[in-house]
Amino acid sequence: MTAKDLKVLENWRNKQKMGKWKYIAVYGGFFMLLMLIFRNIGDYFSDKLPLDFFTIKNILKQLISAGIAGLSYGLISWFMNQRTYKKLIIKQINEGNS
Repeated sequence: MTAKDLKVLENWRNKQKMGKWKYIAVYGGFFMLLMLIFRNIGDYFSDKLPLDFFTIKNILKQLISAGIAGLSYGLISWFMNQRTYKKLIIKQINEGNS
């Protein structure tokens, strides 16, 4: 195994300690925040910012859509990292048996 593989294993072991839902909340929440910021900055500079931007309805709509995206990102990221982790563990076991 390469040094990069060992680093990936160690990093993922540390992140697994926080648990799946906390991981999803932290990384999905960060993605949600970035999505809200960049989407609204993009709308502002392209003059597409709606007139009803500061209404409760618009704010809830943005929070819900960004929340769904953040949750999706967190879940997909968790499962992809788990899959990579399992593959690296199998690779480590196979190399240890050779």
